[in-house]
Amino acid sequence: MQPELTVRQVMAGTVNPAANVLWNAITTVETPDGGYADKGPETDEEWATLRTNAENMAHWARMLMLAGRGIAPEGAASTAPGFNLEPDSIAVLVAAHRDEWDAFASELEASAGGFLGIVEARNGDPQAFLDVGDGLTTACDGCHQEFWYPQG
Repeated sequence: MQPELTVRQVMAGTVNPAANVLWNAITTVETPDGGYADKGPETDEEWATLRTNAENMAHWARMLMLAGRGIAPEGAASTAPGFNLEPDSIAVLVAAHRDEWDAFASELEASAGGFLGIVEARNGDPQAFLDVGDGLTTACDGCHQEFWYPQG
């Protein structure tokens, strides 16, 4: 099976938007008395939105582990030259460190599973979201440090 979507397309089209929904599931709002409170999902629709995004993230995390997936469309350049490596350089790093690539994708999948656990329990505790969100941040930042940013 040859993957059709590139890593860039998967990240931009599914993983990043899902991560943003999950990271932003808890917000801080001003209360009528001038204080602040955390607000999380309450309605069936809000919980369903979180579930869909966590499921999508888990699915695409597994799909990132399929061999043969390109980094970016053929001929595409870095989206941030001088800050991010060029796609061909990233592909070389991924090929040379495939175990680390798959480990980061597994961490991404595990974070999605953590969010699914929160959704299934309807656990609106802000700390639960923060804890799982920290794991997601660690997975994302680790992968970017290892594969996207210029080495050295």
